[in-house]
Amino acid sequence: MLWQRNDELATSELFSLGFSIRTLIEKDRKWTLQQVKATKFGDKINRQGALFELCGLLILDGNEHYVLPAKDNQPGFDGVLTISAQQQMRISIKNYGISERHRIFLTKASILEQDIVRLLKKYNYPPATVMIDSPVVYPEKKEWELLDKQLENIFAIKRNDSEPFTAITEGVNVFWTIIIHKTADTGMKYHPSFNTYTAIITSAYHPNEHLNLFNKLEDACANLVKHSRAESEELINSLLLHLPVSASLEKCEEWIKDFFIAYPEKPITMVMLYQPAVALDITTNVTLIQHSYRIYVNNEKFGRWNTAATNFTFTIPIGRVSTSPTIDMIVAEYPNGERNTISVNHRYFYQRGQHYLRMEPDGKGGFVGNIQKLGSGMFTNVVVEVPGQPGQAVIGGKFAPTDDLLIL
Repeated sequence: MLWQRNDELATSELFSLGFSIRTLIEKDRKWTLQQVKATKFGDKINRQGALFELCGLLILDGNEHYVLPAKDNQPGFDGVLTISAQQQMRISIKNYGISERHRIFLTKASILEQDIVRLLKKYNYPPATVMIDSPVVYPEKKEWELLDKQLENIFAIKRNDSEPFTAITEGVNVFWTIIIHKTADTGMKYHPSFNTYTAIITSAYHPNEHLNLFNKLEDACANLVKHSRAESEELINSLLLHLPVSASLEKCEEWIKDFFIAYPEKPITMVMLYQPAVALDITTNVTLIQHSYRIYVNNEKFGRWNTAATNFTFTIPIGRVSTSPTIDMIVAEYPNGERNTISVNHRYFYQRGQHYLRMEPDGKGGFVGNIQKLGSGMFTNVVVEVPGQPGQAVIGGKFAPTDDLLIL
């Protein structure tokens, strides 16, 4: 999928993978080629795990320490970080993608987006923003069927209604809130022949969302303990855990700390939580890949091991390293330049939009139009109409379809 795309995000991910392969093949050619082969075959989870092992080992390779892959068929850990012959760290790498419940939500939301586009066209809506939220509960089959049953009637009623808000209720329970808002006049000339829309679909997390991830973290700790030899002042154990963007970095860090308070005897000295995400720095309007991390360290054991007081560094081919997590938020921009932000952290979130602008005369005998990315999955397109000639052409930009990372 990345290879077929021609946007900057795809290039950044492919470069990061290529950089990892080039670096690791010089360290252990056989292991690296086996790992590359593993990325091409088998089920998706194993392929993604193999990809992240390539990228994950590179992350921990630094100027004052180096990483080598573990020997063949070594259970429990995937690499060894070395400071000196007397100071080594076993590294177990685990890659956790989005949960099955999150995946189901995104699939349902994608189908819902298609219905939204169809109904906007059927009832001849002007440019509109449609926000649909399940505010209290994670929507199961019953809630999705209830929404599907009432959605068309809501669009029919709201076409000429001045009040954009609707709630789907049953008794005292609010299952869905729906806002169909005509897009504010920002001075942009939307083309009347195309459906300009923004669709934002959100819901509460499934109640087991964090519990499922915590169980996986506990399994990762247990697996490392099961297969690793005891720690010593020369050799310690560590975990590198890749978290999905839906996970709360702070909550995972709290859980890790609580785990080791409850089980101080566990032979694990360091746990690194790693969460890469595409982020927009709203102060500079720069989009980048942010590599967020938090580290738990057993200070007493780590101090005895790191006698040389080595400074640990990360190797990140592209992006910015930060201890701060990214924050999911909706940014409302106004014609006067003002911005309002609404946090949607710790909620499932789906956003798509296509805006179609009419090209305008530039005053010099030509025409001008602004093609841009408005947000993840949201874009402006320019509709070209040459005076005196029939037909129209739509021009879009070279942007990633969404900000989702496929390799990193």
